[in-house]
Amino acid sequence: MTNMRYQTFIFSNYLRISVKIAGLGFFLLLISQYNFLFFHCMAELTSIGVAWGVFMIAWNIKQFTDNAYILVIGISYLFIGGTDLLHTLSYKGMNIFAGHDANLSTQLWIVARYMESFSLLIAPLLIRRKINPHFVFSCYLLVNVFLLASIAYWHVFPACHIEGTGMTLFKKLSEYAICLMLLFSLFLLHRKRSMFDPYVLKLIAASIFATILSELSFTFYVSVYGPSNIAGHCMKIISFYLLYKVIIEIGLRDPYRLLFKELKQKENSLQKSERRFRTFFEENPVGIAVSPGLQKEVMVNRALSEFLGYSKGELESADLP
Repeated sequence: MTNMRYQTFIFSNYLRISVKIAGLGFFLLLISQYNFLFFHCMAELTSIGVAWGVFMIAWNIKQFTDNAYILVIGISYLFIGGTDLLHTLSYKGMNIFAGHDANLSTQLWIVARYMESFSLLIAPLLIRRKINPHFVFSCYLLVNVFLLASIAYWHVFPACHIEGTGMTLFKKLSEYAICLMLLFSLFLLHRKRSMFDPYVLKLIAASIFATILSELSFTFYVSVYGPSNIAGHCMKIISFYLLYKVIIEIGLRDPYRLLFKELKQKENSLQKSERRFRTFFEENPVGIAVSPGLQKEVMVNRALSEFLGYSKGELESADLP
């Protein structure tokens, strides 16, 4: 009965999430038809807010968990969100960075997606590993600064978009490479599935899958205002919505399912060990007395009680020298 209730609860959660995703997609589609630039800003700023929220959750629980997966993901999304903000501000039509066309925003997009896919790829490999959060933060900072400098200062980052032509070969190959890394990250997540709550694992996997669909959408467009661009941003919002559900919402409402699962596993293991010991202790035909420490109290089993002719209560409450 309990299992049936749990399955019903999970199904209702999936149903609610599906309805919300459908409603969100329809809302974004309406906005895109009204004003694409407004739609793009809404989509990107929403994902940036989620990304920074993920960082705040992960950074502030780092001392409570040994699960490096959440920490690596959290730190990475701080810089992913920052790069996405630059991508948003440099988007064609924003007119904030004078003298730049759609290539700049596309380069920034590729940088952010490479960082995202690489982080999702290495994070499962770091589960159960002790990492220094400040070292990881510094590494991401240096890599992010280097990549941004290669675009804005050294001008050596490959072109990603050419006006009138569309995406460059580098951009297309990058999108496919990003998809492959994301697919492999799903494989690694499956290998490490015992480390995650099943519901949490499915949401993470769904978020990554939505990101893959988003990246594939961006392999088809010619205009940065085209329909495949709209589809790609809609899938990105869905991906970040699922990320919000799994890291921020569950992390705050039910942290044991996400952040402290390893502690729960240790607690369950300890309880099982205690039950095995008590069974061995109580059912053993040999009389046993155990002192839990330097204190005078003792624990006795039934066999010793019967052998000495005293009740367990009398023996355990006896004033020992």
